[in-house]
Amino acid sequence: MKQNYEMTYDEWYNNEHSKLKQKYPNVENKNIQNTINLKKRKWVDALIEASQNTILSDEVIDSYVTLYGKNDLLRTFRGIYAKGISQWEPIDVRLYDKSYQWMLNHRNELGLLKGQVKQFYNRIMDRAIEQEKIARSVK
Repeated sequence: MKQNYEMTYDEWYNNEHSKLKQKYPNVENKNIQNTINLKKRKWVDALIEASQNTILSDEVIDSYVTLYGKNDLLRTFRGIYAKGISQWEPIDVRLYDKSYQWMLNHRNELGLLKGQVKQFYNRIMDRAIEQEKIARSVK
């Protein structure tokens, strides 16, 4: 079983929900949800504690950012806790880097010269934004 700091919030929530449901089978879901919401700090504390010695996964950090925001992440994980998020990049940056890098690596298959990759990439991204397949912030 994963440690709390290895789980996204959703994974941790589902894990806590199943534990409480096993322990108290007759309790209503609403009461279980309230209990889990009160224990949410336990998940955050596990992330903070682990970040002193461990680099947290992108999925876990993205989960934290979804709940609390990027500013809170940077405020919470600083100083001795910064190691835990040192490898993290926002999801829009990761998407851009990976897709552009892929195009650079496969430019011969795409029939592009090195100088044409950026223009081609920008055209594709603009088209995807127009068709609302990706958020404007990704580009």
